[in-house]
Amino acid sequence: MRIRDLVVVISLIFATCQFLAVPNVLSQPPKAKLADLEAELAKARAKVAELEGKIAEIKSGKDADKKLAGAIVMSYLSADGWEKRLPFVLNPEKVEPLMRVHYKGGNTASRDTNILTVDRDIQNENIYLVTAEDKTGKPYGSAFVVRKTTDGFKVDWPASVGYNETPLAGLRANFPDKPVKIRVLAKIGDYYNFEYQNAKNTHFNVSLRDPKQGNLPGYVAKTAEEGKRLYELLKDGKDHELIVEITALGPGGGSIDAGHGVAITRVVSESWYDPSEK
Repeated sequence: MRIRDLVVVISLIFATCQFLAVPNVLSQPPKAKLADLEAELAKARAKVAELEGKIAEIKSGKDADKKLAGAIVMSYLSADGWEKRLPFVLNPEKVEPLMRVHYKGGNTASRDTNILTVDRDIQNENIYLVTAEDKTGKPYGSAFVVRKTTDGFKVDWPASVGYNETPLAGLRANFPDKPVKIRVLAKIGDYYNFEYQNAKNTHFNVSLRDPKQGNLPGYVAKTAEEGKRLYELLKDGKDHELIVEITALGPGGGSIDAGHGVAITRVVSESWYDPSEK
């Protein structure tokens, strides 16, 4: 018997058992019994579809890829010290000096880890998002971004830790003359002050925070495409990991102090993974 046929048989048996278990189902009027049958049939079909999806995933090797993505994160976190994590990261020569500064004086000792979830990125089939917790059951702050490369699976370190060349605190003090691309935790806010104090009807306020605990108030026009996109992403009121492009401009387009607010000109990525970084 083929796997598909076996799945169908099992699911139909499951549906039949569920139907017969419904109290007083045989004593119900014909229309009621038909509705119950249709409901159980819908459940059976959904179960078949779910099992077929899992079977297809196993046959295609994607299930194995998920296990490998989880395993590389386990190896990365099990390494005793940031230097020993370098073999597990993407572009180690490039990120070594960044990690050296980032972890200066910090604790990167080996940690016992449990993998919680491994999900394939919906926009890139070679990207995996891995969540994990330490031995005490405390989840890591953000998902680890793992890339499938010709050299195997590697942790995308900048994307995993939310690395920025210049954090928000630095931009607040000295914003350059050109737009800046930055990884942030973004959340819909209600802060309107300085040049944006009268912009509540025309602009969304987006609270921008980075892993270094820097923050800036961001603004985007409600009628702009990026404004509509951001609202849909953030309307649940939660923090979301994004890469955005910002510039120190007021609602009228004039230059302002970045501490007063920044204009969000573009959503680069709906995660901390940057498609432009190879």
